[in-house]
Amino acid sequence: MLFSGNEFALAASNIFNYNLEELIKRVGPDGFLHESSEENYNYSYDGFGTYSYSKKGSYYNFFYSRNKAVFLLNHYGERKLAKKVMDYANNALMYFKHNKLQINGIDIPGHWTIHVNNPMAYASGSYPTQYTRERFGDDYKNIGNSENDGHGMMMLSMYNTWKNTGKSIEWIHEHFEYIKEAASWIVWNFEHPTLSFIKDDVLYSESEGANWKGHSLYCNMPCYYGLKAYADMAKAAGYEKEAEEWYSYADRLKKGILNKFVTEDGVWDTSKDGYPRDPVLFTMMYYYGFDTEDMNKDFLEISLKTYKRDINNVLECGGYYAAYGTGYDHGVITQNALLTDNMKDAAQLLENLSLVCYSPKHPNPFSVPECYAVDAKLNIVRRQGDLGNLIQMSEVLVAYNLVIGVSPFDSESKTLKILLTLPEGWSMEIHDFPIENTQGSLNLKSSIHSVELSFNNINADIKEIRYRLGPFPQGTKKIQVVVNGKKTTLDTFKSGDSSWAWLSLNPEERAFSISISNTGKKSVLDNNAVAISIPLALTAVVLSFLAIYLKLNLKGGKKVSKKLFCIVLVCALLILNQMTVLSAQKYNVAQLDGCEYSASSTFFENMNLPPEAFDGLHHTKWGSRPLSARKNQKMWTSGFR
Repeated sequence: MLFSGNEFALAASNIFNYNLEELIKRVGPDGFLHESSEENYNYSYDGFGTYSYSKKGSYYNFFYSRNKAVFLLNHYGERKLAKKVMDYANNALMYFKHNKLQINGIDIPGHWTIHVNNPMAYASGSYPTQYTRERFGDDYKNIGNSENDGHGMMMLSMYNTWKNTGKSIEWIHEHFEYIKEAASWIVWNFEHPTLSFIKDDVLYSESEGANWKGHSLYCNMPCYYGLKAYADMAKAAGYEKEAEEWYSYADRLKKGILNKFVTEDGVWDTSKDGYPRDPVLFTMMYYYGFDTEDMNKDFLEISLKTYKRDINNVLECGGYYAAYGTGYDHGVITQNALLTDNMKDAAQLLENLSLVCYSPKHPNPFSVPECYAVDAKLNIVRRQGDLGNLIQMSEVLVAYNLVIGVSPFDSESKTLKILLTLPEGWSMEIHDFPIENTQGSLNLKSSIHSVELSFNNINADIKEIRYRLGPFPQGTKKIQVVVNGKKTTLDTFKSGDSSWAWLSLNPEERAFSISISNTGKKSVLDNNAVAISIPLALTAVVLSFLAIYLKLNLKGGKKVSKKLFCIVLVCALLILNQMTVLSAQKYNVAQLDGCEYSASSTFFENMNLPPEAFDGLHHTKWGSRPLSARKNQKMWTSGFR
């Protein structure tokens, strides 16, 4: 995969490729998913750029349930590894059943706790809890902990793994013991409120996602979609009784979420969450795919309002960075900007993500840090925490997934959707890219204004390809598209801060060459008129002043010489010419008005660029990076935006 167009994009290419390769390495032979890298560098949480090295250090021996790694493995065609991880996780799920653990004489169903590989890690530690000996006697540790965000995400990981089998019914039968056990945990919470602390039909969690103990949106949303997904699987395989029960409890959970976690302003209440950004959009993405039009409308409307609050909170800190966690914070707000099509925000968040994740002259210069420290006024950013932390790495890779935009194939509608969200000036190339939920793959070379799309193989199940074109400036009404030499005009629609258009393609053609220009009355043609009218108006003003000046003559009564007249006129025309160019650039006329474009052909030339390729991004030996030290690239002089 290659992003190109500027140094932010090129850095993003290496960040993506390095971390995807690192993700694959984290899966052990038995399916254990290692949180930290084997060769571990830790910059500490209160450091100033120094780091320590250890072999298998930091969180290497932990498998966290709150993880997106299985989604990524499936998305990029590593389905055997995804299955291996889920086999390990499902065996760990059965710990409670196999050990016949009870609380107050009631059997405890299997559930994923904070550490998949050590279900009792929380209970044996010094974490905040309501499960005390005084309240529950000798059984007080038997729950482990209610890591419901992790439990729900593992359920969605299981569902995702099933979809990548082609929705095999046999696979469901083979795994139904695990499916039923995980779903039973959520049902058990509803049926035993004095043991689970469920309240107002929302789950209680003892998790970082609930500020260690409480009722949080972050922990409930994954369980809602996890239970709904398991009901889908049960229904598909003929387990009607279980499906009906699970749908029923999922409905209760949904109502509880809407009653409990929506403020008077109509935004999500994330005050009890351990992480500061809306978790609903990314959770829905793992169930519905990348197109928000397919998502739950009740939730989506609230999330669209919440995005404005969240991005304003980010900007109040001084710029487009979110340093609480590179994944939890910066990665998630970038995902939400992309999902809601707020491309101006997304572009700057992606640029700053390149700055955060690229550290030349440091170990693993393209590795995602767990978190980072930034001073926007001094233009300094540095790594902190566990370098290559899997949870943070996964969120960053998911953000790049949305830029690439190849949504998982929907077997119900038989439709493949491709929704690129390229920032202005970026281009992209992918080769032999897996189409999730199928055995097919595609090649794609694209900028905002041109597309070369072909399929190496394509499932017969795919009946339609829907390709979303854009982003275009707000107000664009129509675009003219040439597909394999045939012209057509498409209406656009507004989403986020941009205009977009859907193009329907026939999968039987297998290869598509697409170019885009603009024909909208209130779009770029208006911009074209503005770009032309500004210089014309200025020309009229200059010539008027010149005529008056000539008429009145110079002071002293001397006539203006022809030579002086010509000099003034030439200077005026040169100034106006430059203003015309600047005006055209400002309004994108040169980029959108009736031109055809060719995508980059430098895919393999720029892969795995060495750190020296970005020598303008200078770091001191202690890890601080003066962003204003840019010498040969103007875009860097302002540092963080």
